[in-house]
Amino acid sequence: MKLATLFLLAPFATLAQSKPGPLLPPADPRIQKLVDEISAKNLEADIRKLVSFGTRHTLSDTQSPTRGIGASRNWVRDEFLKYSKAGGGRMTVEMDTFTVKPDGRRINKPVLMANVLATLPGTDPSDTRVILVSGHIDSRVSDVMNATADAPGANDDGSGTVLVMELARVLAGQKFPCTLKFVAVQGEEQGLYGSGHLAERAKRRLEPDCDAQQRHRGQLARLRPGHQRRQAPARVQRRRTGQ
Repeated sequence: MKLATLFLLAPFATLAQSKPGPLLPPADPRIQKLVDEISAKNLEADIRKLVSFGTRHTLSDTQSPTRGIGASRNWVRDEFLKYSKAGGGRMTVEMDTFTVKPDGRRINKPVLMANVLATLPGTDPSDTRVILVSGHIDSRVSDVMNATADAPGANDDGSGTVLVMELARVLAGQKFPCTLKFVAVQGEEQGLYGSGHLAERAKRRLEPDCDAQQRHRGQLARLRPGHQRRQAPARVQRRRTGQ
């Protein structure tokens, strides 16, 4: 019995005596350089700026330059434009606008919403992947329909929004095979409207590609050895009898 126990423990003793290998591979210096460029100071400053708009409620003011959802999303757009210019201008920036009708719940009037979208195009035309980084810019108080009270939203979701912005700042000058999109979406607190619109936009983009892939697979199937083409039904033609 003692001999059998020693025999079973022998491999573990060998492992204990060997030097443990590294748990993680060495850091890629290119990735490490990008990580080192992330600035806690920028993140804090951007959160404080978002909070300074008072409220970012989806139904709040869109005309004031200093308060409300309009001023805050304009500021994010302008920051994206700065990042693009500093990175060589490859990153495009847009206000992706869409109108939401009253829903009888959290939207009480037609609202023109906008997702602030920055796109860093991929360098490989054959790479159709899209990596999406998003956070929602809108905020609210406990009363979901109160569009005037201060709603700082530093953590929900100011922190997510400024993270999107900081990543856009750091990556704007980089080149990747696939496309990167950085988005501050609106309307989340009222019913996921911004992200829903973004998903519909992606679906419209992907549907033609899916149709093309289906056609391509069908063509390949017809070219496979042994494939039997179905005969089309004979067309019956009626002769005119003059009746």
